[in-house]
Amino acid sequence: MIEFNKANGVDKMSLNKLWFELEEWEKEILLYLAQGISPVSIDLLCMLSARSPVEILTVMDKLKKKKVVCEKKECPKGTYFLCESQLGEQIREYVPEEAMREAVCAMIRTYHQFLDEGHDKDLALAKLYLENGECPQGLSYVRNAADFFLQTDQPDKALAYYDYLVRTVAAAGLNAGNAEFYLSGFMGKIETTGQWIPVDEIVSQVFEACAVARRYRQWQFLARAQFELIWRLLLQGDIKKAAHYVSATMKLAERLADKRMVKMAAMWQCEIHRWRGEVAEGVRRYEESVEKLETFGDDKPSLWAGAALGLSYVISGRAAQGLGMIEAVRLKTNLLNIMSRRLVVFVDRMLIVSLLEIRRLDEAKAYVDAMLTLPDRLLGFYMLRELCLYRAYFLCGEGKYREAFDYHVKATEYMRYGGFVQQKFPWSFEYMDILEKQGFIHGEMNYDGEVERVLRGHDIYMKGVGLRYRALRSLERHEPCEKVLADLHGSESLLERAGAEIELARTRIALGRAHLKTGDAQHAQSYLEKAWMVFSKIDIELFPKELLATLPLEKKNEIVFNRIIAINKSLGNIREKSTFLNQVISAALDFTMTTRGALFSIGRDREPCVVASRNMDPLFFTTRQFKLIKKVVALTARTTAERIVPGPGATDAVAEDALAQSGTTSFICMPARQNEAMQEYLYLDNKFTEGAFSTSQLLYLRLLCSQMAVGLSNIEAYEAIRETKDRYQDEAVFYKREMGIDNPIETIVGTSTGITTVKEAIRQAAPTDISVLVMGETGVGKELVAKAIHNLSNRKDGPFIPVNLAAIPSELFVSELFGHEKGAFTGAGDLYKGRFELAHGGTIFLDEIGDLPLHVQVRLLRVLQEGSFERLGSSKAIRSDFRVVAATNKDLAREVEKGTFRQDLYYRLNVFPIQVPPLRERLEDIRPLAQHFLVVSSQKMRKKLQHIPADELRKLMNYNWPGNVRELKHTVERAVVQFTSGRISFTGVENAPADALPEGGSFWAPLADMEREYIEKVLNATRWRVNGPKGAALILGLKPVTLFARMKKLGISRNK
Repeated sequence: MIEFNKANGVDKMSLNKLWFELEEWEKEILLYLAQGISPVSIDLLCMLSARSPVEILTVMDKLKKKKVVCEKKECPKGTYFLCESQLGEQIREYVPEEAMREAVCAMIRTYHQFLDEGHDKDLALAKLYLENGECPQGLSYVRNAADFFLQTDQPDKALAYYDYLVRTVAAAGLNAGNAEFYLSGFMGKIETTGQWIPVDEIVSQVFEACAVARRYRQWQFLARAQFELIWRLLLQGDIKKAAHYVSATMKLAERLADKRMVKMAAMWQCEIHRWRGEVAEGVRRYEESVEKLETFGDDKPSLWAGAALGLSYVISGRAAQGLGMIEAVRLKTNLLNIMSRRLVVFVDRMLIVSLLEIRRLDEAKAYVDAMLTLPDRLLGFYMLRELCLYRAYFLCGEGKYREAFDYHVKATEYMRYGGFVQQKFPWSFEYMDILEKQGFIHGEMNYDGEVERVLRGHDIYMKGVGLRYRALRSLERHEPCEKVLADLHGSESLLERAGAEIELARTRIALGRAHLKTGDAQHAQSYLEKAWMVFSKIDIELFPKELLATLPLEKKNEIVFNRIIAINKSLGNIREKSTFLNQVISAALDFTMTTRGALFSIGRDREPCVVASRNMDPLFFTTRQFKLIKKVVALTARTTAERIVPGPGATDAVAEDALAQSGTTSFICMPARQNEAMQEYLYLDNKFTEGAFSTSQLLYLRLLCSQMAVGLSNIEAYEAIRETKDRYQDEAVFYKREMGIDNPIETIVGTSTGITTVKEAIRQAAPTDISVLVMGETGVGKELVAKAIHNLSNRKDGPFIPVNLAAIPSELFVSELFGHEKGAFTGAGDLYKGRFELAHGGTIFLDEIGDLPLHVQVRLLRVLQEGSFERLGSSKAIRSDFRVVAATNKDLAREVEKGTFRQDLYYRLNVFPIQVPPLRERLEDIRPLAQHFLVVSSQKMRKKLQHIPADELRKLMNYNWPGNVRELKHTVERAVVQFTSGRISFTGVENAPADALPEGGSFWAPLADMEREYIEKVLNATRWRVNGPKGAALILGLKPVTLFARMKKLGISRNK
């Protein structure tokens, strides 16, 4: 029998006596109190027991008298607590298991039915399921409760619930339905205890989690598990395998099209570069992907890698921006309330290491002291080892060598327990050197041993550092100068590859000292100037005071100006707006040593809006601090004056009081670009450095704002030009498609022997640059053949310039073909490029070449031979790279005999002749041609016509087609226009059957006479209207100017 003691504030009484004094339903109330989460309300007890409030109050009064329950003043009336926390456990141990289980089941049913969704319901049900044993039905509530306890910094409770998830799923059997709960429990246990599990052991566990996630297609868990695996592999020093899993995560993210996972994997690719020592490459890759509004992700892996990337910025010499990035990640972690104290500790660790890199020791020590107040269980082997290293470094600086060495020894022990490789820091060599000179030498982790360790590793950054410290130790040992310089030059080379500007500057200072020692002042000054360039923009205190005298004042100023020129030059090469804005803000941060910045625009509504930002995640825009920043920008806009704090114009209370309370030590806000539609302002602030901005920094910012205004105008102009170019290219593609250039060989319809021969000839001629002469009657499709040759050639991306020579008046031939200068003749008001000049890089199609006058034939021959010509009115030769395809309906060989066509030009053009047969010689092509034209015309005119009736097709087959394919096309189009309903009918083809040709008579008239007669018939039918929708030119498929030229040539006139 269990008794309550007076020591606990309760009258001595037996639980047995209390139990037997209660009625059965009152015993249930006691069980509900023991199993529930305090406080328990009367309303809940009423629901659980189905008793009235009066009955519940009666039993509560009885239990209050027995000092089992009590009420508290700070809580609402009618809510009850057990007087002692151990009472619940004692009751559960005393009461029979079956009775307790029934009470728990009743509570579970009631909670499910009556409690609102939320944390209270999750916690209440999770506790009951935990008490009730392994029950798969409650897994979601247990998981929610575990996450809640982790988020509220109750890791012991969280661990119990996560462990329940793993045990319950394992007992029930792992399957697709419960795999997510198993993985939640597994990953939760790693989060709560992983820092105390040796690396080798946890790697094998995470491999198992990855296998489960992969088997049950739990991709988000797989990404989380692989993040844990990557981190542990890095701690083991297996960078190659870690990089493999980063690539695997990226491939998975791309396959799932998961942007969040892609961003996480991209951030971890940057982290792999840091572990290899390639800090500048990691920064470069990040800046290629960053958007105008910088974001750091909203998950632990992305934020973890973001903080590490901040350290890379610091190491690469961009200290303020790196510190700002770490601070931005820390702020976002707090705003999101991420369920990971490990993440918070890691972010602070990155901040400490960054501050130590730039020797901001007081600030770093403050963060270390704050971290030392945390319980060891939150830190784990790895972080405790680092804290020992920090303490050893600080104690050495205070001259407390024995204490420093004790911490150094502890760091080694933690490293051994954790099973991870030593990740060294440059400053650790400094304190080891001091300790060893005081006689404190550790057998395992000592100066020389650590130098050799880093030189054997894969981290080129630390290799470069190691070579410098080996050179410094060699210098102290008075080893040969050549050996010292060789190590220092090796250090310089490696650190240049790494992009580690700060350590590179320290190596160059060592090189400067070494050359001064040998009397080589010129080389010494060169190295020291380079070091000064880095330290002058971070902290001049980092540059040794005794070496300042080696740098003349004008040289220091020259270095600053060179920096400005270099930054402006890099900005001048950017053509993408978001990249340009990010680089502008980055340049401003680097030069002013501010930690975050944004470009604001103010439109007509006068409300500041962020256009681009660095180290300001969009989640920050919801905070009170951001609202204060917007007030500063609005004030700057109203007064049109710069806001500089501390500095001139810092009299406004908004700036100095409110922002200072939020941790901002200084800021600048100045106009960046002003125009009628939009004003833009550059805002920068700092949380780590105090003191006023220098005159040179302010002058540079004004110059940068001016440069930005010009740069943005140039980019906008460039984008407008690019947009115009893209539009013209799209239009060109459209017109090519409309003109039949897109794939014209497919539009050459027909399967007859004659047309098959033409297609084969096209394929043979197209890949070459030889001249082609296309011959055939009017209307057979000679231009279509020319377009097919062009499209299948290497010149298909160039222009296709058709020229109808028959349509050009004789006095304009030279000007049209070769162009003219401004003022070359009366009416030549502008420079005009001829067709040959426009055909550069493409094909020129000379249609009706037989109509070219002899005097122009001479000039054309010269152009074909030499590839050059002069515009009319100019003696300057113009070269043009073109291919010639000519066409004619004449027998050019007979024209040569008659003397109307030059023989040498004929041979120049007739290199590869293609004869296109007339339609009457390939009757089998009439059916597919007619069907093709019917489909195309029906679609254009939005009429539903699918086929040609057999009797109508017979009409087409029996007709002679003097106008060839063109006439067939227009016949079909006319029939489609006239079609209303029923069936299509072709007119104008009823007579002159193809198989009953009359002998002799007018049928055998010359082709010109037949053409004249046909054109006159069409003109009479249209009442001699040439232009317009019902004009003869449209029916004949000719341009009006071409028809007029043809009429002039054939002597056709209305008054004849």
